[in-house]
Amino acid sequence: MPQILARLVTVAVIGAAALESGPAAAADPTGTWLTEDGRARVRTELCGSDHAHLCGYVVWRNPKDDKAQGPLDKANPDPRRQARPLLGHQMILGLASDSDGRYIGRIYNGDNGKSVDNRRTGTAF
Repeated sequence: MPQILARLVTVAVIGAAALESGPAAAADPTGTWLTEDGRARVRTELCGSDHAHLCGYVVWRNPKDDKAQGPLDKANPDPRRQARPLLGHQMILGLASDSDGRYIGRIYNGDNGKSVDNRRTGTAF
């Protein structure tokens, strides 16, 4: 899933902006998002004991990608996790909402096995 991280965030921001009903309204970031390139779907939901964070899970991958890359998390730096399926794994790792309603935290990229900080500006993510 090359560049799935950037594309997921782009799709989420565009989708949230489309749902926004006014300048002060915050869009609901939960739901199932199709990545910009159509290669995966990610379900986002509120998580944590107080439901104040945002988590996301890969719920669908294009079967062509599984044939090309394989269905496993082979790029993960933790050898114990390299045998786990990419489908179903958590890629949005408990983002926290800041005072402006943006979500900040870490997102895991299964393409390269790296987690990156998400510090996007905008109405969501």
